[in-house]
Amino acid sequence: MKYRAEIDGLRAVAVLPVILFHAGFPLFRGGFVGVDVFFVISGFLITTILVDEIAQGRFSIAGFYERRARRILPALFAVMALCLPFAWAWLMPGPFRDFSRSIAAVSLFASNVEFWQESGYFAAASETKPLLHTWSLAVEEQYYVVFPLFLAAFWRLGRTRLTWLVTACALASLLLSEWAWRYYPNANYFLAPTRVWELFAGSIAALEVERRAKRGNPLAANGVLAMVGLIVVIAALLFYGPAVPFPSIYALPPILGVVLLLLFARRETLAGRILAHPALVGVGLISYSAYLWHQPLFAFARVRALDEPGHALMAVLALASLGFGYLSWRFVERPFRKADGGFSRSAIFAMSGAGLALFLALGVAGASAPAHRARIAMLTPEQRALYAYVESKPAAMYRAGSCLLYPTQGPAAFTPDCAGDGRVVVWGDSHAAAIAPGLRRYWPGLAQYTAAACPPLLGRNNASQPNCAADNAHVLDLIRKRRPQTVILAGNWMLYQTSSLEADLARTIGALRAAGITRVYVLGSLPQFAPSLPERLIAAGIGLDRAASAPVPVAGLADIDTAVAGAANAQHAQFVSLLDLLCSSGQCAAVVPDGAGFAPLAWDSSHLTSAGSDDLAARLAAPGTSAPLAKGPNP
Repeated sequence: MKYRAEIDGLRAVAVLPVILFHAGFPLFRGGFVGVDVFFVISGFLITTILVDEIAQGRFSIAGFYERRARRILPALFAVMALCLPFAWAWLMPGPFRDFSRSIAAVSLFASNVEFWQESGYFAAASETKPLLHTWSLAVEEQYYVVFPLFLAAFWRLGRTRLTWLVTACALASLLLSEWAWRYYPNANYFLAPTRVWELFAGSIAALEVERRAKRGNPLAANGVLAMVGLIVVIAALLFYGPAVPFPSIYALPPILGVVLLLLFARRETLAGRILAHPALVGVGLISYSAYLWHQPLFAFARVRALDEPGHALMAVLALASLGFGYLSWRFVERPFRKADGGFSRSAIFAMSGAGLALFLALGVAGASAPAHRARIAMLTPEQRALYAYVESKPAAMYRAGSCLLYPTQGPAAFTPDCAGDGRVVVWGDSHAAAIAPGLRRYWPGLAQYTAAACPPLLGRNNASQPNCAADNAHVLDLIRKRRPQTVILAGNWMLYQTSSLEADLARTIGALRAAGITRVYVLGSLPQFAPSLPERLIAAGIGLDRAASAPVPVAGLADIDTAVAGAANAQHAQFVSLLDLLCSSGQCAAVVPDGAGFAPLAWDSSHLTSAGSDDLAARLAAPGTSAPLAKGPNP
């Protein structure tokens, strides 16, 4: 096909926001849309090439897979190989096991499935997974396996019917994604069936271009439609945010914007000239390698820094990803791209098969139980005692699945024992569930109605918790019927910091007041120990031989608490600052008493251990505090 510089420029428009978004810069809060832009471009280019070859009788499945291997695998192998020593040196046993699984999954073109299975409310932070970004490569690779065979099989239908068939498949995938984000948001995000419509959008555009050209009526450049497409894409990159469910009907505007650019942007249009600017074209040429490099750089920086690295360091790493991307493009991608570059088809297939087999073996070995035990054995006894908490995930203590609902569970999943004796109710997300065991020692009849990633805010829904609004409406109905004496609201407020937070909380408290609840308490934020408290203690050389504190940046949490306290006080509810109880002068309780010994306050970044929950409850019960327990065990 004829080279179009504006498509390389469009690649730059896709990759730069992705890099900046993952670096944590707020300007491109919708930078994740860049991945979807890549999908449309890939669908367009692959279909254009395949249609041309099939129409001319030159199509060869071996030739197609050879080109894909030359394009994708050399740079991917280089990145995985260079990640291995850093992962071995810097990752803790659990993250290294997960990294090894991802290496194996990448080798099977199934990393999207692996990351979907790893995902969940208590999963490790995605920002610290070096190969997380390969899920999008897996989606494309799965498309490459199926679509050429699909196209060859149905070519006999004719171009018009074939276009309608692909359109029907795209519509089915779009409708599936619109359903799945509400009920299976993680699967919707990672898996090909709900993503392939974006690739098909590019395929439909390519089929239309080819159909019109075959009839002697090729599509002409259109400056207005091209500029509309560019504006829509940039608007999505700037104004979409993580709360927007993706993929879904919300993805249609930027996807259609890319289609307009592919169809109508040419050198004679303003949008085409913008995209064909040499700076954008240059970034577009190295975009694949730059995309491969950015996530490992960011992930390892976050692992080493413990806290979120500053913007200056992330900016340097973002530039470094472009620098490594250029080197990878120049010395790894280019030598393998052309058939006359010294590597025959048989050599490419042999090296590809050997590389995939080697990384698969390394991944399986690294993820094995003996390797995991060996990694743990490398820790000191004190470090092993701490690290045991990282892998504890006390679901039973939190009553997960019954009184702490997972995002896929609706309100019917609450079991009768969640109701307690009906006098005191704790309502909130997993932070509320973590606080509940300690409170239950003072109030054995405590009712617990909690749902992961679901704040006690009426009407709130989000892409990761599609059942939240229904869960909260159900809890409010139960409160209205049973009229408890006290309701305690708790949540990881940092996750729900939007412009409507105060109004939503005030409305919720108002609904409780209207239901006749006179004693409403709102608990503030728990400290956040990134990436996890046990890992911070290991890094600081702090053991479990005594009570200890650790430095934690609390200024941002305090600001959120100020907003939450304002909404609570406006509705005459009692706000209780957990930061005041647990922290002082930037130091927060980190190791707390646990019977005859000691334990970390939290087992991950902020979810309390059993000892941590008991310790917090004891602080809440201390005389002189404004907390509910200080009022006595039977309010």
